[in-house]
Amino acid sequence: MKKIIFEEKECYIAYKVLHEDLSNFKENYTYETENWYSTLEVDMTDESCSYGCNLFKTIEASFIFMNHGKIFKCYVPIKNNKIKFINNESKFRCLKFYLTNEEVFLDYIKNYEKYWNELTEDQKERICIHNINFNYEKYWNELTEYQKDCVCSNNINFNYEKYWNELTEYQKNYACRSTVIKG
Repeated sequence: MKKIIFEEKECYIAYKVLHEDLSNFKENYTYETENWYSTLEVDMTDESCSYGCNLFKTIEASFIFMNHGKIFKCYVPIKNNKIKFINNESKFRCLKFYLTNEEVFLDYIKNYEKYWNELTEDQKERICIHNINFNYEKYWNELTEYQKDCVCSNNINFNYEKYWNELTEYQKNYACRSTVIKG
């Protein structure tokens, strides 16, 4: 993990996924940026979902759990802080961290056209899920079925009428659930 000196403390750089309103995924707490957060205790076992301040090691890992939310950079003090890295996982939990106001976004998701020919299928899937401005019409014929599923379920501007005859039943179901129909 990358490190930084923040407020004269050596810290890991980590990432926190929050909803648009800055509430956590359980929606039982709303955060404010530019604040320190702590908990009373941290589970030091290898349990995947447990108590403690839960964060991600990388931006890429945090995108797996983001669904039209926000990702913020955090600083995690290395000294005088309980930190439990969970075996073979991209997340960890700690006793305390600082939530910055720096919202992060993977450059290739935001500027996908610049990188399109260099991207893996997995990276293209992330674009289909997380970039609501993705120009899917330009790339429709080269998208995999799963990428098309992602467009149908996540792109609020999806033109279901234009593609209706090409869609699978699964994709039609997604399109009907995520599209506002006029009339």
